[in-house]
Amino acid sequence: MNELIGSVFGDKSIFLNCESSECLYYTEVPGYQPPAKPDYTGIIAGAISGVVVLLILLALLVWYLARRASRSQNFGDIHLLDDETSKLIHDHVPTTLQFRNVSYRIGDKIVLDSIHGIVKPGQVLAIMGASGAGKTSFLDILARKRKKGAVEGDFFLNGRKVNDSQFKRVVGFVDQEDTLMPSLTVYETVLYSALLRLPKDMSTDAKKYRVLETLDELGILGIKDTRIGDEGKRGISGGEKRRVTIACELVTSPSILFIDEPVLILLRSH
Repeated sequence: MNELIGSVFGDKSIFLNCESSECLYYTEVPGYQPPAKPDYTGIIAGAISGVVVLLILLALLVWYLARRASRSQNFGDIHLLDDETSKLIHDHVPTTLQFRNVSYRIGDKIVLDSIHGIVKPGQVLAIMGASGAGKTSFLDILARKRKKGAVEGDFFLNGRKVNDSQFKRVVGFVDQEDTLMPSLTVYETVLYSALLRLPKDMSTDAKKYRVLETLDELGILGIKDTRIGDEGKRGISGGEKRRVTIACELVTSPSILFIDEPVLILLRSH
């Protein structure tokens, strides 16, 4: 048989080595049982889970590095002294506002009558009512703005009465109209407010840092170099203008922040 194979293939390495009259592969021997195939399901599932976890960790790492790079780009050029951090919230005191028997009349017309309330640090008070109900008038009275009519009532900060000059040092007021310079950028607008209103003994770098920090808190840090704009020149949106107006007050870290339209009182606590 080997001679026949050699004559057909012409290769001496191809031959049969059989002791019987018939050559069989071991799998063809009667009674042969193939071994059970190994179960790789657990290994495959574990490998897939490991790859998914690795991808998630990689995505989180990329997000963290991108966020860190973004913050470094915006804050890295500002260097604060060791004691500047405390100056960023200069004279800030958590404040409770309480008012009793607040009334307001113009001539014979009673606009507000015997209103009571209290707002504690960290709380938000919403003044709600129909159009013309006196919401803005009430907010102006709480903020101690001059009114044409007669105002009555008692007002307390942390349980005691304070004069107007002391009161204005711890409050901020956001009017319902956004009065902003269209030619300035978002950063320039808030920076000018910070330079004019933050303490003189606070360094310029600390004031710039506070501006960027405030923009970041309000979610408008990404548009800090965009001009405000107006009807003739496209700029930021109406909602973003509202946030910029709030930032101009929030940059001073007031204990009480009045916001008209929506009419809110925000008391910050650190």
